[in-house]
Amino acid sequence: MAEALVKEILCPVDGSDRSAAGLKVAAGLAAVCGARLTVLKTHQPDVPPYLTRGAAERVEAGMAANRAAEHSALREFVKKTIPAQEAEVRVEDGDPRDVIPRVAEALNASLIVMGTHARTGIERLAAGSITEDVLHAGSIPVLTTGPQAHFHDVSPIVCAVNDSEAARHALSYSARLAGCLNARLVVLHVVEDKPRRAIPDLCAWAGQQAPAGCQMQEVTRTGNAGEEILRAASEMHAGLLVIGAEHRRFSDHVMLGLTAEQVLRHADCPVLTVIGGE
Repeated sequence: MAEALVKEILCPVDGSDRSAAGLKVAAGLAAVCGARLTVLKTHQPDVPPYLTRGAAERVEAGMAANRAAEHSALREFVKKTIPAQEAEVRVEDGDPRDVIPRVAEALNASLIVMGTHARTGIERLAAGSITEDVLHAGSIPVLTTGPQAHFHDVSPIVCAVNDSEAARHALSYSARLAGCLNARLVVLHVVEDKPRRAIPDLCAWAGQQAPAGCQMQEVTRTGNAGEEILRAASEMHAGLLVIGAEHRRFSDHVMLGLTAEQVLRHADCPVLTVIGGE
């Protein structure tokens, strides 16, 4: 079951402490779930268009040397950060907003793990950030971690649900992940002033989405979904918060749902965003 859930993990890094924390979490998940781990660093070459052909060739040769040096430095970073874990390392040219989704698709990655800045509130995942763009770009689950995240603190897993296809997909994923990690799973349903979104029998609903034998605790709250999810995760000392999200197009920009955006921007614990539904 674990192998079918997570086979390939992609962890983009930039050499910072926050990306090192994300790499440690990615390595822990890879070890427990039997997944292959690929560590990616992007390199953005910039050859001025006004150079002569000879000058451009010299610049490109210098960039090739820099790329080789970055590859060596990345190996050292990985070895220092996760000395007991094997990982493939890759240095790719281009904007990380384009490179990360492209490499993830090429690897057929099951999960992307990214470290976020040690900031809180809206600054933590500011509009236009690389993490946010990666979330908007594809359908691969993305796990975002803060600089203090530790893999052994993943329990309990709190999965926020409503009666939507995205939530069903997220809960199924959460239940299988909890089984893989031997973690306690809390299914949280926030009832807002929208009857069509309420789940009449949460226990029965959750039972239909989860594998047989999964041990779950069901919790129902009333209020604003984003606020209550954040409050519950804090009160329960969640090790991981899972949310289902759908891509929504606003003009020519792809966005997540408002609740997902709020949780991603303000959660204190790591957040796993599972894209699903129409």
